[in-house]
Amino acid sequence: MKSIEKNAQFKDDEEKPLVSVICLCFNEELYIKQALESILDQKTNFTFEIICHDDASTDGTSNIIQEYAEKYPDKIVPILQEDNKVSKGEQIILKYIYPVSRGKYMAYCDGDDYWTDKNKLQKQVDFLENHLEYSLCVHNFKFYYENTNKIINSKCSKIDKDISTRSYILWRKDIPQIGTGLWRKEIAYHRPELFYKIGGNEESLRWISDYPLCIYLSLNGRVKYLKDNMSVWRRRTYGTWSKDASDIARKLNYNKELVDFCKSLDKFTEKRYHRTICKYINTIYFDTEFIQENYKRAIKFFLNSSVSAKRKLFVCFAIIFPYSAKNVRKRNIKY
Repeated sequence: MKSIEKNAQFKDDEEKPLVSVICLCFNEELYIKQALESILDQKTNFTFEIICHDDASTDGTSNIIQEYAEKYPDKIVPILQEDNKVSKGEQIILKYIYPVSRGKYMAYCDGDDYWTDKNKLQKQVDFLENHLEYSLCVHNFKFYYENTNKIINSKCSKIDKDISTRSYILWRKDIPQIGTGLWRKEIAYHRPELFYKIGGNEESLRWISDYPLCIYLSLNGRVKYLKDNMSVWRRRTYGTWSKDASDIARKLNYNKELVDFCKSLDKFTEKRYHRTICKYINTIYFDTEFIQENYKRAIKFFLNSSVSAKRKLFVCFAIIFPYSAKNVRKRNIKY
């Protein structure tokens, strides 16, 4: 690992940062400056550090990170990998970020996202410092779609509220992504292996860590949602459905791993959320059949699931008009 990161040894009189901001990068040459500037612009009455991890980018990302680290040595901790760790299935945050982080709290900002409120960290820290029963604080955000150059609001609530564990299990579109979060490091760092990640093996080549992390944090404290729009999640393309055989195989394998996680979660929580978990498993089963265009099988999971009304409508349409439905899928029309 090529790195100019701070050593784990610090002077006794050196003030430890209250917050460690995680910034993960891979080929973010066009975006990383905006991400780092938006974090550095934060107005706080406490110190914070930015742990910027580059996973062996093939563009100029690592050079930009190094330039910023030299310019802000008291703020930025660079970790520059020589070989790509994600492709090897390694958990970057747990293996490389947490061990060197010094903050009481952790925040997250992807290398191609950015924050829009200079008081974001201060608002979230103030809340968690004054509400010890909470483990996570998230907030509203916006999407930026590069292909249309449009910024649109998320579907999150317009009022401050708590988010329940049941809501996180169902993972609806009105739940803020982890990029908006500030959480207590001690809880997240010592979570059981079940909550590390889902997927990432050789068959799926896909993994996700924010879903199990948010569930675990919600099991170990309350979760606060703030209505303020304070960040932008960059979407480089609209999500389209691919009929490539290898892509379908990965999706199906990933769904299987997601079901396995849900069943393990049911045992871990001693069936406290059994109905909610079953509802989400049925949603996954629906998606599995939907991917394979088995619409008559998919319809079996309508009732006890969290499938959107649009998808249900499309399935009904596909059963009645199969030829037209195939044309819709071919054109990647958003349904």
